Amino acid sequence: MVTSVDTAGPVVVFRAGTRSEYAAACVGCGEPSEWVHSRYTRRLADTSIAGRPARIELQVRRLYCEIRCAQRRPSPSGSTG
Repeated sequence: MVTSVDTAGPVVVFRAGTRSEYAAACVGCGEPSEWVHSRYTRRLADTSIAGRPARIELQVRRLYCEIRCAQRRPSPSGSTG
């Protein structure tokens, strides 16, 4: 979900984040999890928009599996939702 767009500087910056009300599947067992460990920002350089460079700053959640499975590390929730 896009939260803001900054066009004031030389680079157009889109800020977006995953929707926190949705669970994401554990990469180890596939079960849904809403247990948030932390958040971090991915920065993606993109092509230009109207001749100006563009960047997407995507804040994603890092989740822990809520059940005991082979998943030992937190898994990112990705960009869905």
